[in-house]
Amino acid sequence: MNRNRVRTGRRLLLFALVIAGCCGASQAQTQMLLPFTEPIFQSTWANPVAQPLHRFSVGLPLLSSVEAGVVHNGFTIAGVGTLRGRRWYIDGEKLEKAVANQSNMLYGEAQIDLLHYRMAWRNWFFWFGARAVADATVFYPSDLVNAVVHGNNAYLGKELDMTGLDIISKAYSEFTLGASTFFGDWGVGARISLLNGIFCGEAKPGKLAIEVGDDKADMYKHTVHVKGTVHTAGVPYRSNGRPDFSDLKNNIPSRILNFGNPGVALSAGVSYRPERHTKITFSFSDLGFIHWGNKLGALAPKSSDYTLANIGDLGQMLNQKRIFWRRLSNELKENFKLDSAANESAKSFNTWLSPKFHLIGTYTFAKQTSVGLSFDAIIHRSHFYPSVTASVQQGFSNLLLGQLAISYNQRSFLNLGAGLVFCPGPVQFYVVTDNFLGFIKPSRMNATNLRLGINLVFGPLYPNSPLTYR
Repeated sequence: MNRNRVRTGRRLLLFALVIAGCCGASQAQTQMLLPFTEPIFQSTWANPVAQPLHRFSVGLPLLSSVEAGVVHNGFTIAGVGTLRGRRWYIDGEKLEKAVANQSNMLYGEAQIDLLHYRMAWRNWFFWFGARAVADATVFYPSDLVNAVVHGNNAYLGKELDMTGLDIISKAYSEFTLGASTFFGDWGVGARISLLNGIFCGEAKPGKLAIEVGDDKADMYKHTVHVKGTVHTAGVPYRSNGRPDFSDLKNNIPSRILNFGNPGVALSAGVSYRPERHTKITFSFSDLGFIHWGNKLGALAPKSSDYTLANIGDLGQMLNQKRIFWRRLSNELKENFKLDSAANESAKSFNTWLSPKFHLIGTYTFAKQTSVGLSFDAIIHRSHFYPSVTASVQQGFSNLLLGQLAISYNQRSFLNLGAGLVFCPGPVQFYVVTDNFLGFIKPSRMNATNLRLGINLVFGPLYPNSPLTYR
């Protein structure tokens, strides 16, 4: 490998790490094992017709459930590179091919349950739950990667099309009321949620292109063509037209309950037992939206064309990142002006949640042993993402329940999931992940998530079921 190829490999590796890191801090992930994990209350977020094993379930505030998930479906580092010693060398051709002709997504989410209470009454279960959710998504066009791979020289007199760039970040709280009942071979359940938007920022340009000079003398001259508006809500603006994020940071607790940006969501499910060992379930969740109308703001360019003459080669944006980003920052400050009228005329807008759908079949062939197969899907920012999961669940006396699963998700066939529920008396500990290999081999990961928590459960309902077996 020659020196230029090594340099390209290093900067592409750094690019890959930045791509992965962008979503690591923060729901394109369907959480495929969650609907199978019926002994925990949190399964009802995805499957409202999940059949509880205890008469009462109570969530410990902030400890009942903590979840985080990341997705990057464009490429994996191992898929486009070679490990030599302790360093990865990225093949530019493989990387370019991996992201070509598809919408590449970075996604991160975090959830925390604030509280819940579920109780059984006659043949019904009723529950109340509250949680806080934050997520961020970036769809990036393949031309962004191509610019890093090839640099300016390959695009003399051409345009890099960045119009596919789509960025949204939001945080909201959810308060849900739900009920389910079982009669004969059938079960039905539903919940309705009131949503409260805390913050939202959304950027989806109508046009974004970078035109490179048409000869080598002007190859570092970039003309940016841009048309679009960044919409924000939940953040006040300073007198200079810039958002004041300190207000959001200092007032998050009070924002959880103020309902200045209201929303609503529906979830429901139905189950059927064709015979006593088999159960088929269909459910959907998070079918809803948030109306953003409080503390609105907008950022829009004053002109549709800008010339940036001193930022250097796009191929150096990571190889000489300090110099490149300093130059870019200076050029934007000098040339890029905002339209002050845009913020004054900001209008309310809606954002849709990402609805999820589950078709699940389970078969119990021993008192504490069952297998399952599910077909799941999520619609996220107008993109459809299917997944398939096969799982086995095994109980061990009245203390322990384990799960193993393999799934196809986010263009990856090797996702090994696991779950563990430990219930010594009224205290229930659990941990669930859809892809534990993502923690062991991050270089091979397209998606992973982790959910863990502690619940209090009382009154076993089915003595021959897992965690209540005697």
